[in-house]
Amino acid sequence: MSEGNTRVAIVGGGICGLTVRRSLMRSGFTTELFDKGRSPGGRMSRRQHGEYQFDHGAQYFTVVGSDFQELVNRWDAEKFVTPWTARIGVLKDGDWTEARTQPVRYVGVPAMNAPAKALAADADGEVHLQCRITDAVREQDGSWSLTDDRGRSYSGYRFLVITIPPAQALEILQEPTAVRATLGGAVVDPCWAVMAVFDPPLGVDWDAAFVQKGPLAWVARNGSKPGRPEHDAWVLHATPDWSRQFVEQDRPWVAAELLQAFGHALGRNLPAPAWSGAHRWRYARPRTQVPDGYLWDAALNLGLCGDWCVGGRLEGAFTSGRLLAEQIRRQAAGRPSHAAQPS
Repeated sequence: MSEGNTRVAIVGGGICGLTVRRSLMRSGFTTELFDKGRSPGGRMSRRQHGEYQFDHGAQYFTVVGSDFQELVNRWDAEKFVTPWTARIGVLKDGDWTEARTQPVRYVGVPAMNAPAKALAADADGEVHLQCRITDAVREQDGSWSLTDDRGRSYSGYRFLVITIPPAQALEILQEPTAVRATLGGAVVDPCWAVMAVFDPPLGVDWDAAFVQKGPLAWVARNGSKPGRPEHDAWVLHATPDWSRQFVEQDRPWVAAELLQAFGHALGRNLPAPAWSGAHRWRYARPRTQVPDGYLWDAALNLGLCGDWCVGGRLEGAFTSGRLLAEQIRRQAAGRPSHAAQPS
């Protein structure tokens, strides 16, 4: 394959986009990756405020398939991840009950973005960070061109891969495509996350809980994870329903409401935190999936993938990216498409 036939633009630098990049580069493709963030990882992210640290997106991940387990084993051996041996249970009306099943839960070390950084370093190729793509158009010669929010242009790509959430993908795609209807019907719920540090500590003798009542879905003591500072730093995640209802509310209001809900869940009044903040993940929890694990428009050499295609888990992002990379290799080799092409 000539270089012109193997150039791939990848929009989105989460685990899915990084998996596509790594897989294709190992097969001789030339890739360029574009991400709006300051570092790769998407919701596999870390938030810092002074000496405080929070995994405010993905909290942990589990493994089912052998392909993903092989990669996780390597991350584990290289100290990018480790099992989180935490006390995790169910919280309701002040009562915490340990969960009956405790799967192996992995976390990145020293933060949840460590696996993403490892994937990014596992392949060469240009990575454009803090680069928000706003337009993607197909030129007369069949190649793809991109434009970012600063007006810069990038051109000459045979394949375009978009791994950002469906609504954002629709905003940048200017071309009529067979997958547009599927994108438009995909539903991904938001999630409000609140971060708070208590000094003195709350004195809770467990590490995390799935909350069974009220606006909270999950609470976790960040310092219980390996490699984190030992502050009494907590991450609170709201339910999809609550997050949808209040998605446009101001951050201070959200922080106050969810901290009050945390107190109710614990069955006591909380002291004022030493620091608190809120972050809105506008697209966090998919409600729909794609049968093939990705979308493919063979007429345009356009592929879309992401955790939203395969249930929202980290392994889903990896699987979706791996499957789409296989599809692009088939297309480049002139073999038939294996994916359904929506009409």
